[in-house]
Amino acid sequence: MKTAMNFFMSGFLIFSLVLTSCSKDGEIGPIGPAGTQGSDGTDGIDGTDGSDGTDGTVGQDGTDGTDGNADVRIFEYDSRTFTTSTTYQMTDITQTVMSNSLVLGYYGTTVERVIISGNAPISMVQWKPVPGIDNLFIIKSQTGKSGFFNPGGGSNNAQEMNVKLLNFDGTSYLPSTTFEQFKIIVAPANIAGKNSTVDLRKMTYEEVMQHFELKE
Repeated sequence: MKTAMNFFMSGFLIFSLVLTSCSKDGEIGPIGPAGTQGSDGTDGIDGTDGSDGTDGTVGQDGTDGTDGNADVRIFEYDSRTFTTSTTYQMTDITQTVMSNSLVLGYYGTTVERVIISGNAPISMVQWKPVPGIDNLFIIKSQTGKSGFFNPGGGSNNAQEMNVKLLNFDGTSYLPSTTFEQFKIIVAPANIAGKNSTVDLRKMTYEEVMQHFELKE
């Protein structure tokens, strides 16, 4: 009986040792190397475009620029002495151009003026409009094809301005008169009438030259 008990106890001890050994975890092993990175995934489908925004309001128009002078022509003439009337010829210009242009005439006389008080007067050219009124006479003018005022001397590409001097009662002014300088400005109507608030015929010679940015 004692022998059986000893055998039973020995078996129980062996079983306990085996159970205890199996219940203990082993030491954690070293971390393994990192795995290779996976390939990128495919891009997703683009989303639909958003709707267009509303248009902005229209800005204000800018101010008109100064009239150009590319088509403005100036004819200049030297001193001339005449009685009652004289004619100035314009070459290389057609009747069509003249009919669709504003024609302005000016005659220049030399005057003495004091610019700075106390200083001696200086000579300068004073320009007066044609047609117009001078201290001594009324100036009339008329334009036409060359030869219109002097029959037989015409040309298809030449025009004339006839200038006639009258007394204030309408009779012909007979004393000899000298125009030291004379100019005719021909400005196409589409340029001369660009700004309806500007009447070139009421401007002085200097104002017209400045308006078209013309140089002496």
